[in-house]
Amino acid sequence: LMLAEFNGYSMQSQPSFWPLNQAKGFWPFFLMKRYVFEQVYWHFMPLGRWYGKYTIFEPPLQHLESAPVTAQEANLATGSQPALHAPGVSPEILSVVTPDVPGNVSLSGLLSEEAVTELAPRYRGWLYLNGPDHPAYLKKEIEDGGCRTTVVPIPPVSSGVTPSSETAEAVLNAMAELPRPLMVQCTAGNRSSASLLLWLVKQQDLDAAAATKLAEDLGLSFWTDCEECGPIREWVLNHCRPAPGATVATA
Repeated sequence: LMLAEFNGYSMQSQPSFWPLNQAKGFWPFFLMKRYVFEQVYWHFMPLGRWYGKYTIFEPPLQHLESAPVTAQEANLATGSQPALHAPGVSPEILSVVTPDVPGNVSLSGLLSEEAVTELAPRYRGWLYLNGPDHPAYLKKEIEDGGCRTTVVPIPPVSSGVTPSSETAEAVLNAMAELPRPLMVQCTAGNRSSASLLLWLVKQQDLDAAAATKLAEDLGLSFWTDCEECGPIREWVLNHCRPAPGATVATA
C-alpha cells in the first residue's frame, strides 16, 4: 500500500515517514490503514487527541514558541503567556478575526484606544499598515501592552494604487521577524488580510490557483468582500509561484 501525503494547497509532498520513500508501497502502511487509522478515526479524532504526524503527542503551538526578548517585551518576563482568548472582551466583538491558518495571526481594521488597550496584552507582535503618523496608530498603547510594533505603510485600497515589490518585501520581513501571536492592522481589514495571504504564499510556495483557493477557504475579506481590491489582489498573485508549465513573460 502507498501512503501519499501532501499539502492540499501547494500540492507539494509532505511525508510523515521521511526516511522511507513513500513513492513505493510498504506492507506496514497496509497494517496502519487496516488496524490503526480506523481506531484513530473513531476513538481519538472525535476527542481531539490525534495530532496528525505527531500522532498522540500534542505539538508545540507556534505562538508559544520562544522568541528573542526585547525591552518592549520586558513585561512578559513574569512567566505568563499572552492568550488570544484571555478573559475580557472577545476579539470577535471588536471585529478582529483570526483565520484558522496559521491560527496565530489576527486581522483588524481601525480600533479605538479602549480596544487597543484591551487587545494589546494578548499579542506579542503588532504590524501596522497605515503610516506612522496616522491618528489611529496607538503606538504607546500597543507597546504598553507588551507588543513589538512595526509600521509598513501600504497604499489604501481606495487609492487604486498597486503596492510595490519593495512594500511586499517589507511586509514579508516584518511578518517573519515579529513574534506570535501577531496582530496585523489597517483601516478596514483588507490590506491586513492581503498581507497574511502574501506571507502564506511565500511560506507555502503557492501558485495563483492555490492562493485563490486558500483565500476563499479562509474567507479573507480583501478576496471575498471587497469590490475595489483588484489591485491588491493582483499584487499578491504576482508574488505566487508560477504554475507548472506556465511561461513567464519577459520584456
